[in-house]
Amino acid sequence: MIQLSKFEKIFFLMSQAKNIYIKLGFFVLAMLCDLNYFAQVIYTNVCPDVVYANEISNGADSLSIDLDNDGTKDYMLYKTEPYFVSNLTVKDFLLKGFNGNETVCFGNGTSFFVDTLKYGDQVSAASSFTNVGSPQLFSVVSGNVYGPFKAADNFFIGVRFNTVFGKKYGWIRLRNRITLADYAYNNIPNQPINAGDGMAVERVENVILKDVSDNGNGSDLNVTFDKAFDETNIVEYRVLVVPATSVAGFTLDSAKNVLAANTYSLQKTGSDINVTLSQTSTDVYGNLLVPLKPYALFVLSIPDLLTSSDTVMSSVSNVLTLEKKILPPFNLNIVSTKISASFYNINLAFDVSNEIGIDRYRMMILPANSNQFTIDSALLVNSTNYVDITLTSSTQSLNFTSNTLHTYNGQNLQPFKTYKVVLMAVSDTIDSYYSVLSVPSNSFVIYTEAHFPAQWDPKL
Repeated sequence: MIQLSKFEKIFFLMSQAKNIYIKLGFFVLAMLCDLNYFAQVIYTNVCPDVVYANEISNGADSLSIDLDNDGTKDYMLYKTEPYFVSNLTVKDFLLKGFNGNETVCFGNGTSFFVDTLKYGDQVSAASSFTNVGSPQLFSVVSGNVYGPFKAADNFFIGVRFNTVFGKKYGWIRLRNRITLADYAYNNIPNQPINAGDGMAVERVENVILKDVSDNGNGSDLNVTFDKAFDETNIVEYRVLVVPATSVAGFTLDSAKNVLAANTYSLQKTGSDINVTLSQTSTDVYGNLLVPLKPYALFVLSIPDLLTSSDTVMSSVSNVLTLEKKILPPFNLNIVSTKISASFYNINLAFDVSNEIGIDRYRMMILPANSNQFTIDSALLVNSTNYVDITLTSSTQSLNFTSNTLHTYNGQNLQPFKTYKVVLMAVSDTIDSYYSVLSVPSNSFVIYTEAHFPAQWDPKL
């Protein structure tokens, strides 16, 4: 028994009414109750997309499609059980039409392949249809893929299916060769439809975050995504950065309530998007983006409407924690100068390039022959055996008296012994992993008159 769609039931009842006024009243009432059923193109968005088959597994998979939502399946996407040809394992991926429903195909009369339609291609009486068997989308032969939908990327399938009012033309779109995205049909019998007609505002796909710099802010964050398949009704995209701890509860309604100032607006370009955010970019709560905090990202497709009813949101991106690389000081130079019989002045000069992420510098003195001093060693030095140096964002020249200094392991500076200095740039976060060591300074030696005969001058 053929079941009627809501639209068809209304017209069937109308055809039975003998009074023209009853007909007119029924028609107007139906229009007011459900305008969608009187639209020429009836569109169904499969949200989220559905994977209809597993390419790897050996079991049979299938997904039925009821184009006009009348309770009767019109088509079925399916995968066969594996079989063998010349010692090769074959799995076919097919489309079956029920009740004489047809598919746009090409073939030789006995073997048919589903034709790949592009956006805007017309499906009409002039199309090449068949209702013979189950036309092939593609096959996997011992791991290799063959067939018209091998490289499917938003390909459309043209269909013609039977109703009590006549044949109707439609389309089915596959996001990729195994993923159903949406479908639509022309509700007026025997009238053509273009592939893609009726599509709603589309979401973007493949949102990916990358850390591309070491500035310690939003300018480190690079965003790429595949544009919406059809951008016709899209005004702009909005990028929303969400702390990873808030992702689970972040919905489309949440996204619509985010202040525009806390999003990153992007105009459509007709191409996929690759953009790096700015130093002042914030998360959805208005907080500046910072290193060492995990973030994820959503993208909104904003329609050309005054309301946000058609706004759609992408799937969540990967989670990314911005790293930061702090730069150590360089060009360390030590000059030791005698200031009394027992003391020397130790002058340290050094240059800096970028102090982002640095809290302070830490000066440590090592024996000149020390070659095993690492950042791990520096982090273990007792606070009495180093000197903290504040930041000035410029070249520094500092003086120390030799008797106030110690080596990194607490030894007093000894005459005739050669030393060198390293500076540690201390991270401004609790994670000391980001602290770094400078290249050591030149070597220097401490002399005092107490160690020489009265007539000997060490400066000679």
